[in-house]
Amino acid sequence: MKLGLLAGCLNPREAEHYQERIWEASGGEGSITLAYATSDVPNHRVGRLRCMHPGMARVATPEQVAKECDGLIVFPSEDGQENRTLCEVSLQSGKPTFLRGFFTPDGETAKRYFTMAEKTETPCWAASPLRFAREFENLPPADTVSSWGPGSFRSAGMDQMEPLLMLMRQTPQRVLALKDEVCERLTVAFEGGRFAEIACFTQGSPLQMNLAAGGKILTAQSDYFNAFIHQLVRFFRTGDAPIARGETLRTLNVMETGIRALTSPGEWVAI
Repeated sequence: MKLGLLAGCLNPREAEHYQERIWEASGGEGSITLAYATSDVPNHRVGRLRCMHPGMARVATPEQVAKECDGLIVFPSEDGQENRTLCEVSLQSGKPTFLRGFFTPDGETAKRYFTMAEKTETPCWAASPLRFAREFENLPPADTVSSWGPGSFRSAGMDQMEPLLMLMRQTPQRVLALKDEVCERLTVAFEGGRFAEIACFTQGSPLQMNLAAGGKILTAQSDYFNAFIHQLVRFFRTGDAPIARGETLRTLNVMETGIRALTSPGEWVAI
């Protein structure tokens, strides 16, 4: 199972982490062999044409990765044109494709990408690894969720927002944002009067999620990334996505509203 990595800004440490976990979860059957990136993480000592990991080669075009690999992992770019290229190449490849993180800034573009994938029979899905935490299995709808993690809301907020919506299981109605130089904090109001919140620490933070459900207070402590990798390997083997596209579209609509809310802090913005 020959896999390829397409990235906006390549973090060699993250690429190697995926490589090692996929190799272990697949029993040595799966391996990231090719990688393409439009740029490198600033100040990282990896040149554009160097290998990041034994057996992983850096190539000059995303088309080469899509052509030569059996499955694709896409790390989106914050640059709109670069991101469009990565998504269009992968989602027209006919190869099973996992989209990591916030791969489009709005739901309409996501619908267009998914339509493109359907026309070319490209299996695809997007999700936060955190949703696969063992503590979140077989729970009733959460009463509330509180989480925090690293990065800006635009670049990393989907890691928190996607499992939050999965756990609340109600229709999100509006978003309120507050921010300063250290943190972007967003509260989501749901149908029925419940609330949940996330905090994005732009200077870095552990990723952590707590919730109240069924009279219990729970914290994600299991190795959710390992559980996610096993789902990812299964997807590359079968082409069957574990997450419905409708869930992804719902998350992207809330993310889009959150970005708008950050431009008017302290005001509720309808979804």
